[in-house]
Amino acid sequence: LESLQTVIGPCEMFHLKTQDKIIGVEKSSKKIMFNRYFADRVDCNDIFGELYINMMCTGQCQHSAQCILVNPVPHTSCINYPAEKRAMTITSSGFLTVVLQKSDGTFHQNIFSCKNRNCIDLHRVCDLVDDCGDASDEDWCGNNFKCDS
Repeated sequence: LESLQTVIGPCEMFHLKTQDKIIGVEKSSKKIMFNRYFADRVDCNDIFGELYINMMCTGQCQHSAQCILVNPVPHTSCINYPAEKRAMTITSSGFLTVVLQKSDGTFHQNIFSCKNRNCIDLHRVCDLVDDCGDASDEDWCGNNFKCDS
């Protein structure tokens, strides 16, 4: 996130509350950046990746799209990560979810769950590249279009 700050100017960290508390994860929120430079809603069609997600989830884009950061990742996801780096846990509403272990031993869920059950880092979502292998990381994005084939 800090690297985005060099592109868009001074930012403040904003914790987006998730719908449920994830048991075993220190905070049930995702850190995203909010930039006061964008005081009004802007056209986000030329913004991609993590910056796009941050702006969409803080309501800074003119078009609306679903914020993917508020839903827990299904427990059947992240099959592309080794089993020893994945852990199952539950949310406060009883939803079974998966979290990934960081190098410091703590767990996080700053990931996107693809339709094919792979997981990718959030900075790879809405970047006009099929990082999932099934294009689901671009499906819900309002900053791109698909040609009919």
